[in-house]
Amino acid sequence: MHFWKQYYANNAIDCMQLSTNRFIVNRYMIIENFTKN
Repeated sequence: MHFWKQYYANNAIDCMQLSTNRFIVNRYMIIENFTKN
């Protein structure tokens, strides 16, 4: 039981980090596009 709780907690953290990284990348790409034009 404890193992599964830990597994789901780790997955939730991974998902949060993935979406945060995607958000940072998207913002970086938008800034790149603005500076190019």
